[in-house]
Amino acid sequence: CPELWRRRRVARVHAHTMLGPAGPCRAAVGRLLRAQRCEASASAAGLAVAACASVGGAAAGVPWPRATPPLGRAGSPSAAEAGEGEQWAPPQAYRASCAGVAGLAALPVGLLAGWYLLASDGRDRDRPVPVPRALAAAGVGVDERLRLRSTRAKGTGLAVSKPVPAGCVLMKIPSEALLTGALAKRVLGPGASDLEPSVALCALLAEGRRDAKVGGGRDVLGLLEYLLAMPAKFPSLPLWLDDERAEELLGGTALHFASRALRAQAEAEREAAIAALGENLQAAWSPECWMWAKAAMLTRAGIAAGAGEADGGAGEEQPSNDITIVPLVDFANCAEAPSAECRRGPLGEVLLVALQDLRAGDEVTLRYGNQSHEQCLFTFGFALPSTKCVVSAPLPLTTPEGASNLRAALMQLLVISVLESDGSSGSDGGVPPAARLFRTPSGEVDCSELIMVANILHMDEEKVKAVAEVASRSNGILPAELGERPLGVAPAAHLEGLLEVWLDALGGPPPAGGAATSKAGRDELAPLRAYRTECRALVAAALARVSGPAAP
Repeated sequence: CPELWRRRRVARVHAHTMLGPAGPCRAAVGRLLRAQRCEASASAAGLAVAACASVGGAAAGVPWPRATPPLGRAGSPSAAEAGEGEQWAPPQAYRASCAGVAGLAALPVGLLAGWYLLASDGRDRDRPVPVPRALAAAGVGVDERLRLRSTRAKGTGLAVSKPVPAGCVLMKIPSEALLTGALAKRVLGPGASDLEPSVALCALLAEGRRDAKVGGGRDVLGLLEYLLAMPAKFPSLPLWLDDERAEELLGGTALHFASRALRAQAEAEREAAIAALGENLQAAWSPECWMWAKAAMLTRAGIAAGAGEADGGAGEEQPSNDITIVPLVDFANCAEAPSAECRRGPLGEVLLVALQDLRAGDEVTLRYGNQSHEQCLFTFGFALPSTKCVVSAPLPLTTPEGASNLRAALMQLLVISVLESDGSSGSDGGVPPAARLFRTPSGEVDCSELIMVANILHMDEEKVKAVAEVASRSNGILPAELGERPLGVAPAAHLEGLLEVWLDALGGPPPAGGAATSKAGRDELAPLRAYRTECRALVAAALARVSGPAAP
């Protein structure tokens, strides 16, 4: 109402006209809005607030002006022009009364809007799966019942809008549509020929994301909708944390050292991309943009399945170590009991197939693989409740230089045993695996791997030969008693000193203040805090076992 008064200055409409039915009130306000050519259209909510303010002002004894009299020097109508017997409200009084009533009238509207936002905070928002032009041209097929679901609690995932029977193909991604390192090299040009496939793909994602966000919606790669649908940040991913935050949340854990090493590797790869592509790659000059691409690859990419198959009939074969992202399928969330799985088609295409009958609204989920709690946190920033919390110790499964071949062979047998139990096929990037701590089904700490390493390192040669003979008769399986207790003072002292230093590095419980919360109010860093707390509990229990009365 004050805005209308400032624009029209004076407008006089008789009070009883506004105290009548709602129709004339709405019409009067509508005429005033149209007369001033308001920039915003008279929406239902705004019109209702203005009408309530008009009626309220008249009811409070402040009559609405009836005509548009000329103004005097002081900004008020002259007595002759005002007319005898007519009531007149000074502009300031009129403004104050009208603004107060308008504020009271607008209060329910504001409360209603706030309630709607809170009520819809965790509500699922479904929309069609975005198929950008590059993927559409490559022949990507998406079932019309498949939807991209966004929730404030879980982020983005896939769901179905109608019932789907088991065995139905929900999505088909031809090999030409797969985002690989080889494809990135071809797109980036001759300068990328010497780059590693993972570095080239990271550069491609960073450049595409930069064009989509900074370049005014440019779609050079034809992947605009897909890139914009991806997460803008990865707050619970250890790689995403800066050094200070990582030390605060993960200090003393294997995730702290691994994430800092990966972050340093990402920076070295960025410098390599700048040296190879120079001014042709704008995104590489932004550490934030490059880190986003690295995090996106870590959470969504993997080694190409079916390596060596023809790449979509193009006559090219993908290298066996090529890193690959399956676009659109990578929106599926992880679940303990997945409702879908990925299969390889006869022409090398990736098929997303329903494993069970899905009802309308059911989520389409996958299983990301057999990984431990610690591995899931490092790779995805979350862990399923069913995953076993296995903690890597700062004790690599290696022998010092100059050790006998027989001692090194025993350590290698332990490495093989650890890798088989872990579901891995080898070490990551040349980094040897480490001994681990975990809980047994009964809740006790299992530190047998640490004890085995300490015993192998400190046994005399006669004992090494005896253990090797037992392992040779049992098809390379180390005797169980090797991990039951330290065999002597030296291995016990080694383990006790290592665990004491490790427990001190873990420090106290991580602070709860400064938590990064999502829009839904959940603590996005809670998985990392819980992991470090479990690390402290396991290390303390292992130290008590090694240095307790039963220790030699």
